[in-house]
Amino acid sequence: MPPGQTTPTSTPSPTPTSTPPPLIAVRRGGLWGFASPAGQLVVAARYDDAGPFSDNRAAVRRGGFWGYIDSAGREVIAPTWDDSNAFSEGLAVVARDGRYAAIDTNGEVQIAPRFTSLRSFAEGLAPASERGRWGFVDTTGAWVIQPTWDDVWHFSEGRARVDNGQQMCFVDRAGAPAMPACFEHAGDFHEGRAAALIAGRWGFIDRSGQTAVPAAWQGARRFSEGLAAVHSPKGWGWVDPAGRLVIPPRFERVGDFSGGLAVAREAGRSGYLDKRGTWAIPPRFDAAFGFDNGLAHVVIGGRDAWIDRQGRYALVP
Repeated sequence: MPPGQTTPTSTPSPTPTSTPPPLIAVRRGGLWGFASPAGQLVVAARYDDAGPFSDNRAAVRRGGFWGYIDSAGREVIAPTWDDSNAFSEGLAVVARDGRYAAIDTNGEVQIAPRFTSLRSFAEGLAPASERGRWGFVDTTGAWVIQPTWDDVWHFSEGRARVDNGQQMCFVDRAGAPAMPACFEHAGDFHEGRAAALIAGRWGFIDRSGQTAVPAAWQGARRFSEGLAAVHSPKGWGWVDPAGRLVIPPRFERVGDFSGGLAVAREAGRSGYLDKRGTWAIPPRFDAAFGFDNGLAHVVIGGRDAWIDRQGRYALVP
């Protein structure tokens, strides 16, 4: 699958508005094609690699180069790029000869190949690197926050993480400190909370940098649908925004809640939990991934398959 992150030199074209159901990338005979959620092969398996749909476009690789198809399977952007990423906010980051650019959904170059690295747009800004330093550019490729950091991450809820070489801090859209404190490590803001590593333990801070959930955990994931996964010696469980334990730790591996379900792994098998910590889809899979457009990718007996939210097989390539 292609790496996932994105970017533009004029006004980007509008995001396509067609409504066919999203296609699913499937591998057959060592090549990639696309099937409908009902299991019908819509795009023959003829690509060396393929990514998921976003903004009605999916990246595909053929003959060593990347292009894009639409949800009808038409090749709408010819494979001419050395690297590609999923579309985000109507733009996709692509690369040629080691320089990163951004194109719109019609394949028009919006940011010319110039950056040594470029990541996807979020909240109108994209992390970009030049001469080994990171900052943020807008959709014209102009610097909004100058490249002065060792690394930066996407904006989320008006805050972005930046690495000053010693600690991780948060800045606002003007590049000013968003809070007085910096941290050993941190995650992005989601639902008003960000995971933060403080004195070797993980907790959660609010948008002002104040502790919202005490740092008492070995690991932490982001909040999603009112719950965040936390790790203790007993395994992974979930807490609410006040830090109250809602699902006791016992799981080997977990994902975030989406549509009321979260991936969890117990005794070497993966399934899907509801918010009470009850198995909604029992753990019978070798591996399981989050739901997208009503379907989830699972692996069973070494084979890929897709299930619906009731656990029924919707697609077995």
